[in-house]
Parts: sequence; structure tokens; C-alpha cells
Amino acid sequence: MYRILYVDDEPGLLEIGKLFLDSTGEFDVSTLTSAEKALESPEILLFDAIISDYQMPGMDGISFLKNIRKRTKDVPFVLFTGRGREEVVIEAINSGADFYLQKGGQPTAQFAELAHKIRIAIERRRAIDSVKDSEQRLTDIIDFLPDATFAIDTTGRVIAWNRAMEQMTGTPAEDIRGKGNYEDGMAFYGERRPMLADLLLNPDFSFEEKTYTNVRRAGTGITAEGPVQIRGNSLRYLWGIAGRLFDKEGKCTGSIESIRDITERKEAEKELQAAYEQIAAAEEELRGQYEELAAGDLKLKEREAQLWAIFKEAPHAIAISDSATGKYLSVNTLFEQGSGLAASEILGKTSAEIGFVPPEEHELLLKEFIREGGIRQKPLTAKMWDGRKADILFTAVPIVLSTRTIVLTMVVDITDMKRIEDALRKQEQILNDAFASIKDGISLLDKTMTVIRVNKTMEEWYSHEMPLIGRKCWEVYHGRAGPCDICPTLHTLKEGKPAKERVPLVDAGEVTGWLDLYSYPVIDSATGEMTGVIEYVRNVTEETKAQRDLELANKKLNLLSSTTRHDILNTLTGLQGLVDKAASLSTSGECTHLLSQIRDRAGIIRQQIDFTGRYQEVGVHAPLWQDVNVLLSRILPATPRTKAGIVNDCDNVEIFSDPLLEKVLYNLVNNALKYGGPDLTTVHITSDLSAPELIIAVADDGVGIAAGDKDHLFQREVGQKTGSGLFLAREILSITGITIRETGTPGKGARFEILVPPEAWRKKRQ
Repeated sequence: MYRILYVDDEPGLLEIGKLFLDSTGEFDVSTLTSAEKALESPEILLFDAIISDYQMPGMDGISFLKNIRKRTKDVPFVLFTGRGREEVVIEAINSGADFYLQKGGQPTAQFAELAHKIRIAIERRRAIDSVKDSEQRLTDIIDFLPDATFAIDTTGRVIAWNRAMEQMTGTPAEDIRGKGNYEDGMAFYGERRPMLADLLLNPDFSFEEKTYTNVRRAGTGITAEGPVQIRGNSLRYLWGIAGRLFDKEGKCTGSIESIRDITERKEAEKELQAAYEQIAAAEEELRGQYEELAAGDLKLKEREAQLWAIFKEAPHAIAISDSATGKYLSVNTLFEQGSGLAASEILGKTSAEIGFVPPEEHELLLKEFIREGGIRQKPLTAKMWDGRKADILFTAVPIVLSTRTIVLTMVVDITDMKRIEDALRKQEQILNDAFASIKDGISLLDKTMTVIRVNKTMEEWYSHEMPLIGRKCWEVYHGRAGPCDICPTLHTLKEGKPAKERVPLVDAGEVTGWLDLYSYPVIDSATGEMTGVIEYVRNVTEETKAQRDLELANKKLNLLSSTTRHDILNTLTGLQGLVDKAASLSTSGECTHLLSQIRDRAGIIRQQIDFTGRYQEVGVHAPLWQDVNVLLSRILPATPRTKAGIVNDCDNVEIFSDPLLEKVLYNLVNNALKYGGPDLTTVHITSDLSAPELIIAVADDGVGIAAGDKDHLFQREVGQKTGSGLFLAREILSITGITIRETGTPGKGARFEILVPPEAWRKKRQ
């Protein structure tokens, strides 16, 4: 029953009004004959509604209304008067009257209308109070979430911004709530740019790919990672999860994003090359609203639906319980799944009644909750519904509402994360053991060439000289005041590619041995930037001595082979002369035919001996770095002069190859000019540096290579035009891992491509 105060200076009208309203059974009406008496009443603000006449002696109804509104805006006020001027109506509404009703007409209908207006005013006020309580409750719940969380509507306007978000960005909720135009991005980056929640509603895949890493889309959600320097502070690495929000009809009403600082985890990933995943979000169940209020205020209804969806679809187990009784009021989907019980089996019971935790542990947690005012991310070992033991983070925080206090409980299963941590520690130990066991010297240098780590071999080689860590490599290894003249590490730092050099070991001015120095870039997997260099040192003194001894033996063998070949060729010349003489004296056709076959066989022997002379030069001399354009500048003027032009568009690169590389290039250009056919116009030499593997191409627009010859093109003595030149080219290039292929189109031109692996080419040094 509603308590009503009716104020009017006409006692008869007061009596009739009280009689009629009381007769409905809904109202308990108290009457007063003046506004002054009403304001003096100590119970004035305890009434559910006030009815007042307008024209009264002393204080009129408008003044009475204004006095009431100074004290409270929550009590419904109905102005019931015989004055119907428009200016009175406007002033009454502007002063806070809920309804204006004019006297006159049939009493039954008039008071029925008055009762109807009173009901509407009271219900509306109570509905607004309920919405305020609901909104405050939702705001408090989001504020207690451990992760920074915000939400936007479909226009990009910020509708929620919790305390963790305030702490992370330094932006208070009151300064950003209700703002759009990428105001959320301004709080993080100092510029108006989309966050994950914005990209979920308005995708921009190119921006997404450029800005974030580890982007994953699943259903209506998205997760990603990325570095952020918030408002000029130190660089942090953040992980975020965003999901769409829907109302009860399934319409998208906005999106929500939770952000977690994973800087420490990412730093561990850089060292151990692994990843963690952890997200957090927490939600609260929304209460229904009156249908009339929902129709009149759609935004409040949408917000309630959004927070309900957040709560139900949260990625962690969440429950809400009454702080006084400990009984569960609501649980989300993952809480049901984790407990192995349906919500109907949980609600209305306590955790002790259900048996989630042993009584003694429940008692300890309760004491801690009371002592600390809550429990936040406490590591525990829990027995799950399926019998397995799991590592969890347990959070329980009180939330004070207008009528009672509830407890928000969240359980995060971190079993997999703990397992990953253990695996990473084991992997790190394996890597450290392997690093220490390598017998060659290994140093890890930063970008200033300062030693930051060495293996056991380097310590044994150099630590007796001076401490290694924190010193420049040239100082501790070579006793110099600056970088060495020949230094692969300098090349790697400049080009970002592996490099190798062979340097002498010098003692008292004499070369006592040789070292192979290798350098490899260390790349940050998250940013793609080079952070340092691994320098690998191998003593190749014995290998170098053996190689030089082998070169000397090859020279002696080549000298012997050359002398023997010269004598055989002279003998063949004499033999061919005798055959020619015998053929001129012979009158027998059969004898002449046999002499011709002898001449052909002698020619084949000459070709084979000539081939051995060319092949013996392959691999005799050690490979070296050669400037491709310098080689071309020597061979192009020596090529046969034809009407076809030669165009060199090769980049300034150097190739690590056998010294006979010059002959290979000459042979390719010469073959193109010689066998391109009468319609040949251009021989084009190009290079392609777009991939790790360098491609040097010699292409022409002549007749090309017949399809039947392609499969056997690089075999010895195949084809009437190529002879053994392409076979030798392939052999020369293969010494340093270089390959050659033909990719032209018959009838449109030949194209020979030399494929150089990454370690065998470099840009020309200036």
C-alpha cells in the first residue's frame, strides 16, 4: 500500500479525495490544508507520493514543489489544481512535477485519473531507483575485475572503464566514459587509433597485421598482443581479448576488451622462445527492467544485456554469492563446467554444502577473507570434478550494493601455464649444457660488440688474459684498441646477414696458425630487430696446412698431366699426319674408309685430352669473393661482335666462388651470342636480391633451348652446340654450393639462372 500526502486549502475536496483514493485499497492518504504545515512535518520525505493544489493561501503549489525538490528529487509530485494556464503547466514541469492534472469534470473519472497518475509516478520512480542500483552494482563489479577492462557501444563510445584501466592508463573513468572518436586509443597511445574492441566492430586487417602479433579470431572474439608505450612511460607488452556484446534479441550492441600486462612473460619468451597465454575477465548478472522503462530507455537495457553476456561468456569460472549466508546467487558457464554440476545444483547452496573445498581449508580461506577484506589471485591446488589436481588462482572480493553485500569469486586454471614454465626451465638447462659442451669458441656480443656471454672453450682460451664479460671483443681477443681490419661481426651488424672470414694467428710478428671466424645475427622474435651477434671461432690451422699441402700436390700433378698431355697431343698430330698420307696413297675404297674412322677416333682422343686440360683447373685454387660487375667489365668487351646488344643490369654484389667464375659468365654470354639465331637482338644480364638466395640471370630473346635437350643440358658432351662448357660451368659453381638451371621458353629465348645460397653472396663493400 502506498502512503500519499494530499495538500489542499479546501477541506471538502481533501475529504472527497481521501475517501476515493482510500477506497481503491492501494493508497493510505494523509491530508494537510497548507504547504507550510506539510514542510514542517518530519515525515514529509517518507511518503511514496505528494498531491498538491496550485492556488493556496501563503505558499502556492509551485513554491511547495520547489521546496520539496530542494530536499529530494526522488518523491513523485502531482500538481492537482483548477488553474489550467499554460505558463503554470510549464513552470510545474520545469520545477520537477511528475504530472499536472486539472480539476473539474465528473469526480469519479477525475479521481480515477488521479489514482492512475499516482501509480505511474510511483512505479516510474521505483523503476529508476532499481536501474540506478543495477547500474551501480554493475559498475562496482567491473571495477573489481583484476584485469584492465573497458567496453564501447557500436558507435565507438566508451561505456565502461574500470579501476584497473584507470591505473594502467592514468585516465579516470569520468574523463573518458561517454566519449567516442577513438578516445580509448588516446588513453593508451596518445593518438586516435583503434583498439581491439574497435577492430572487432570495424575490421582493418592491414592495420591489425601491422600493429599486433599473435592475432587470433574465434567466433565473435579476437585476441592479440603488442608493445605499448603508455603516455610516455616505459615500453610494456600487453595481451588483449575482445568480444562482441549482444542484447537478448541477438543484436550486436558493442564490444568489450580486457587487457593484461604480459611484459614479464614476453621477456621470458625472448630468452626461451615460448609463450604463455593468460586472459582475465569478470562479469555480473544483470537484472531485468520494467517493460515500460526498457521501452523508454533502450540504452540502459542494452547495457544490462551487454554485461550479462560478459558474465555468461567469461573465459574463467565466476560465481556470485551472498556475503551473509555464503549461498551462491549466480554462476557462469565455465563455473558449471569446472564444478561438474548444473547451476540448479549449485544455486542456493554454500561451497561447504556442495563440497568444493574441505571444511578445514574453507575455514582458513574464510579467515583470510575477513582479515584481508578479500582474497586476490591466491595460488591454490584444487581437486577438480573429474578427480584431477589443478593449479588455480583464487580470487574472492566483496562488493557492497545498496541493499546488501555480495562476494564475487573467480577461479583461473593455470595448470597448463605451470606445465609450460617447467618445460621452459628444462629446455633452458638443455641449451645451457649444449652451449657449454661445444669445443669451438662461442661468444655472444651485443650491438656495441661488447662480450655478454661466452662458452667454456672461450674461457679456457682467453680468461687468463683478463675478464671477458663486459669487455670489447677486439680488446680481450686481439689486444687491439679498436675493431679488427677483417671482422665478419662488423659485416653482420651492418648487413644483418651471416659472415665468415679466415684470419691468421700471429705470435711475435709470425703467423702461427689460422682461425675461421663466423658471425650470425641474433634476431628478436617479437620485433624482428637484431639485438646482437653470435661469434663462432674454429681453429683451422691443421686444416689449412693440409689444404696447402693438397694444393702443392695438385700443382705437381697438374704439371705432370700437362706435360703428358702435351706429348700425347704431339703424338696424335703425327698419327693424324700419317693417316692423311696413307689415305692419299690408298686406292682401295675400303682402306680409305678405315683410315677415315682412324682419323675420327684420333679426333675424339684429342677432344678428351683437351677436356682434361680444362677440367684440371676446376677446384685447384681456393674460392674467393669476386665482384660480379668487375668480371663482366672484363669479359663483355672480349665477346664476339654481333648485331645483338648486351645489357648489364646486375647489382653491385660479390660472390664467393672458384676463380673460374669469370669463364662461366663468359661461356654463358658467348653461347647466347653464338647460338641465339639470326633474330637475336638482346642479351640481358640481371640480378635478383629479393630472396635470401641471390639469382644471376643471363637471358636472350633468341631461338631458346629445344625441349628435348633441357633434361641433359648440363651433362658432358651432350648437344651439338654446348659441348662440355655447361658441364664445366655446373662443376665450377658447385664447389661453393652454387647451382645453375635453364628456365627459358623454346622459341622465345634461353635463360640461364645462377642460384647463389645466402652464405655465398654479399652486397659489395664500399
